[in-house]
Amino acid sequence: MTLAHLILAAELASLFFSRAYGSSSSFPENNPELGAYQNEGKCFPLQDTYYIMYRNYKEDPLFGGEAKCIIIAETGPFVDGSGTFQVQYGGNNTVNVKATLLSSPGYSVQNVIQIQSIDVPQIIFNITSVYTDCRRCKVFRHSYIENGLGCTLWKTEASLNEDLACCEFVYDLVCGTSRKYQVYDNCKEKI
Repeated sequence: MTLAHLILAAELASLFFSRAYGSSSSFPENNPELGAYQNEGKCFPLQDTYYIMYRNYKEDPLFGGEAKCIIIAETGPFVDGSGTFQVQYGGNNTVNVKATLLSSPGYSVQNVIQIQSIDVPQIIFNITSVYTDCRRCKVFRHSYIENGLGCTLWKTEASLNEDLACCEFVYDLVCGTSRKYQVYDNCKEKI
């Protein structure tokens, strides 16, 4: 871990814990002061494909249950804060979605991605950024898992073989260490 990553991790930990008590949100990272670390708006259009590495819940009812190899790729232009994507899971299964960037109350950045199934438009949900490094990794909370307690860690294809201690630290700090269900399973070689 570089010195810059250590400093960032210390700043995030300090902000998480200093705001955890007395905050109106049940999640300490839901804090507009952390917006610089949660700005999804600066990541689009995507520059790379994303892979979900692990999550803190066993089964995802919207993306393949317990399927491995969940891959997210942009399939169309990103215009006016939204675009189309393909989510591949379990090898050959795909879901086409529209993603729209939103802001949580009080935020000046877009820290929420609203996902709507193109194939089944009544399926709509949010994922909220806990931490975003557009070129390397992201940590999200999923609104539809255990009242928002569901978390995932995503990596870009370019960073699959990198040790991303900062992202992993944020995930462990916010999402816990006791339940980690591995989703990535040499997926790049299997597609």
